[in-house]
Amino acid sequence: MRATWTIARRELKALFDQPTAYILLVVFTAVNAFLAFRQLDLYGVASLRPMFDFLPWVLLLLVPAVTMRALAEDVRSGTLEVVLAQPITELELLLGKFVGQVLFLWLALAITLTIPLGLALGTAPPLGIVVAEYVGAALLILGLGGVGVWASSVTRNQITAFILAVTVMFALILVGLDPLLVGLPPQLGAIAASLGVLSHFSSIGRGVIDLRDAVYFITLAILFLVFAYFALLSRKVAPHGETLQRLRLGTGLLAVATIVVNLFGRHIGGRIDLTPGNSFTLSRATRQLLQRLPDLVTLKLFASAALPPEVAFLRRDVDDLLSDYRAAGRGKVKLVIADPALDSAALREARSLGIPPVQFNVVGRSELQVKEGYLGLAVRYADGVKTIPFVQQTNDLEYRLTSDLRALTHPEKAVIAFGDIGDPAAARSQRSFDGLRERLGSHYDVRAFGVADTTIALGVRVIAVAGTPDSLSDAQVTRLRGFLERGGSLLLMAGGMQLQMSPQGPPFAVSRRVGWNELLKPYGVSIASDMVYDLASNV
Repeated sequence: MRATWTIARRELKALFDQPTAYILLVVFTAVNAFLAFRQLDLYGVASLRPMFDFLPWVLLLLVPAVTMRALAEDVRSGTLEVVLAQPITELELLLGKFVGQVLFLWLALAITLTIPLGLALGTAPPLGIVVAEYVGAALLILGLGGVGVWASSVTRNQITAFILAVTVMFALILVGLDPLLVGLPPQLGAIAASLGVLSHFSSIGRGVIDLRDAVYFITLAILFLVFAYFALLSRKVAPHGETLQRLRLGTGLLAVATIVVNLFGRHIGGRIDLTPGNSFTLSRATRQLLQRLPDLVTLKLFASAALPPEVAFLRRDVDDLLSDYRAAGRGKVKLVIADPALDSAALREARSLGIPPVQFNVVGRSELQVKEGYLGLAVRYADGVKTIPFVQQTNDLEYRLTSDLRALTHPEKAVIAFGDIGDPAAARSQRSFDGLRERLGSHYDVRAFGVADTTIALGVRVIAVAGTPDSLSDAQVTRLRGFLERGGSLLLMAGGMQLQMSPQGPPFAVSRRVGWNELLKPYGVSIASDMVYDLASNV
């Protein structure tokens, strides 16, 4: 271990002894700063996503430029034999070279931290997503660094090593993109897509560090380091001897083992959600609902094995979410996965539940093919069932699943009322909430309520009122206070300003009387005649 670290420090020092290293650092930082601030200027969004979306293509040139001399220069100058004549093994030398190169590349990445720090001076970029993006970039450098060191180990010419590394990295970046998947069977296409670096890097870029993506980049580095180790050892043995054959066999077995770990790593669970509000983690409301389930709930996923690559990655997110539901259910959530294309009983069940096959456009070698597949969900509890015919995205899947679960396990609906202040001028704003009423109607018993009504219906738990009356009568104040004292909740969508039209120019805001303040006064709350100016939202 000490020899490896000594070689790594020597390699890092040798890189900084060359002016090329400083040029690469400056160019790398300048390109990334341009990509980040150009999009910031165009769209006004404090995000590093444009920079990291283009980062694999920048590393396509940077990593080979840094690693091309790692071993090729030692072979050309003859210093490789001198170094190996010391008490240093080929493995220690290889690992030391690799660590030195990766540390330099990580340093280049660390310099770009000045970009989010600069953004933080004027805004508040999401810290969790930034951390995840940099972790993903560090893992990407780790994987591509292994490719670069391998390319340098098989030749004595630095330019050849550069071209070879660029070629292999370019192939790894392109694998999984639609043009390369043309004509492949869907299952093979999904496997090919999972072997590409872009799919794993973009997953981490969302703000979620998935263990499967980390396993991919680590095994990618190990695989090419195994190849580099073979290249080093093969220089010491006879070209056609038995030792070389054993070396090839051992290298092949190690490579196969690494690939198998990579492929089976797709089934490993575990992730760290760094997004704001933990967008990819079950919410507290969902966990509480699952922990209080009165009886067994069955989640049945109807999914075809032969799905297009872009849908296959969606399937992975769906599987993760359903696994989270099963774990949070503590034995009361049963997860079943069926393929209607292979199981006739599952096909009949999908049809009876209203889960139809969905057509996908698949690009063939000389034609556009239309294929059918399933990716639907059914939620069963007792005699009830709710379905999601096709999962198009996972952004709202938790909300839809939890809503269906609550509707099945709690058939009684809470009563809420939408209030009307009785002002004809506010009728237009009242109509803007029609969509909200309709949406709430699927989970609640929504009733009408007028502020001027003499009574409040029994069972109403929440009253929502949009509008600001000029005044409230004593009877109205007494009635609403009594509702609040009985444990009811009141949602007021009101304001202390109103627009006044001007014949000479645009409308302007003026203060107005707020009748709600008389009701809210005992609670220490009042609606002021103020405005909020939001620079980020331009309002």
